[in-house]
Amino acid sequence: MFAIQGAPDLALTLLLVESIILVSFVLALRSLPARVWTQNPTRFKLGRAALGAYFGLLIMVAAAVAMGGRVAEPISVEYPWMSYDIGHGANIVNVTLVDIRVWTPSARSPSSPPQPRASRA
Repeated sequence: MFAIQGAPDLALTLLLVESIILVSFVLALRSLPARVWTQNPTRFKLGRAALGAYFGLLIMVAAAVAMGGRVAEPISVEYPWMSYDIGHGANIVNVTLVDIRVWTPSARSPSSPPQPRASRA
């Protein structure tokens, strides 16, 4: 979907990150002891279902409280004009990625410090 909409860099990043996460999970599951896979799954079935339902409800309530706790307007509302006027680019994603790379010390060489950006008049 990202590649069709004109963001192949975002699509490639998403694919790589998801691949690394999948390989990490598979390697973690392979390192579990063999007795984990041979236990009787019917034991404590009702307790496991109740525990799963409890944690699902807990996460749902936490998400609802977090969404209702927002008191300020999100900064993403300002992204369109900031990327065009301050970042001098029409693609919000690319301008944001470039600006975030400037924040990290590994993205720039020590001999070239970041240049100050012009503020909005």
